[in-house]
Amino acid sequence: MGVLAVEANRMHEVLGRILTNAEEAMPNGGKFMIRVEDAGERVRFSFSDNGPGIPEDIRDRLFETFVTSGKEDGTGLGLAVVKKIVDEHGGSIEAESPEEGGACFKISLPKRLDS
Repeated sequence: MGVLAVEANRMHEVLGRILTNAEEAMPNGGKFMIRVEDAGERVRFSFSDNGPGIPEDIRDRLFETFVTSGKEDGTGLGLAVVKKIVDEHGGSIEAESPEEGGACFKISLPKRLDS
């Protein structure tokens, strides 16, 4: 058994940036789902929406700075910041965009073992 120990304000920023991206991708509404799974020594989070998905031309660069698509005011920093925070917590992040549409961000964070 372990405990997920994170900096609350930093994880709030991760969730806020992912949620903001989903809202911007679905201006007329849609579904945003969060799943949490206990995976032994890690906790896995899955954030998914039913928007149009991630454009193929930026999928490989999605977590790089200044990468954005379809936003008038986007700076392309949001997901780069998310990745930096997840990395600082010893975690990993990946993004998927299924053929049927939508986007899914999967974050895996390590637990701290109980003392």
